[in-house]
Amino acid sequence: MSFPACYQVYGRDFFIEPASAQFANAVFQDEYQVDVLRSHQVRTILDIGAHVGSFTVLCHHYWPEARIVAVEPHPESFELLVRNTEHIPEENLTLINAAVAPESGRCILSSPVSHSRVSEYVPKVWESIEPRHSDFGLQVDCISPKDLWKKLGDVGIDEIDLLKLDCEGAEYLIVSEFAALGLMERIGWIRGEWHSRKDNLLLAGFLGQTHVFNIDPNHPHSVGMFVAHRA
Repeated sequence: MSFPACYQVYGRDFFIEPASAQFANAVFQDEYQVDVLRSHQVRTILDIGAHVGSFTVLCHHYWPEARIVAVEPHPESFELLVRNTEHIPEENLTLINAAVAPESGRCILSSPVSHSRVSEYVPKVWESIEPRHSDFGLQVDCISPKDLWKKLGDVGIDEIDLLKLDCEGAEYLIVSEFAALGLMERIGWIRGEWHSRKDNLLLAGFLGQTHVFNIDPNHPHSVGMFVAHRA
């Protein structure tokens, strides 16, 4: 691991690889539009694509009694996630070191040309979005959306008040699988980042079955934010 930079966040040390500092700062500057939810009772949070813990730390600061499950595949990012969340009581936090993929097991985690670890993707997932290199990367554990929901049940969670998705294309897989399993109606608010403009109609179709949503087109970029709440 490269030597991480250390910042002060809510009066505590927060460690991150320097190339990704701007992304963490965006989270703390309310990129995911969760500040408007602070007055609501948020009891359960699922953070998929937790990176080094920015969103998890933010949510614990907002809702210290909430139960948070944070999912992050990259081993080095996960190491910093563990470090940055040491202050969160064990009964309030579950960390899962895995990528979300069509099937549980092992998969390749690849990265575009970047020194930041915020853009790793699972080629098997990304193939449905657009062509990308798929023959390089590191092997990591992966978990299917169905098995992920089972893990939530193992820690006593059967509904998600707040779901955050920033998982490099896996958002389509996750939403579609949760919809197929009839689980979307158990999810309250959703905050996420989309990664395929051509698949946003698909995303809208699944979200629209159970949620009121807005997908930011963010022209001309090929990435943007989306928000939703249960209808």
